Amino acid sequence: MIDNKFDEIVMAKLVARLNALGLSGRELAKRIGIPKSNWSSYVTLTRSIPFDTFKKACEVLGLDYEEVFIESQKEFFEYEKKTTE
Repeated sequence: MIDNKFDEIVMAKLVARLNALGLSGRELAKRIGIPKSNWSSYVTLTRSIPFDTFKKACEVLGLDYEEVFIESQKEFFEYEKKTTE
């Protein structure tokens, strides 16, 4: 598991949207052109999601990748602030 809270936040947003749309990880992986095992490794935080894959996933999920990225950064900074107080 990657010790990266930012990746965890980003993936939580993508998985929440995936679930809201009723899509499977297998279907999303197929639509963005990656093996299902790669998607699984991103979800389980075994590997960091490459930026181009992140952008493709956002597009398929109907999300603005810049907005997801900025929201995730804000959440990450809030998390960091709480853990260093």
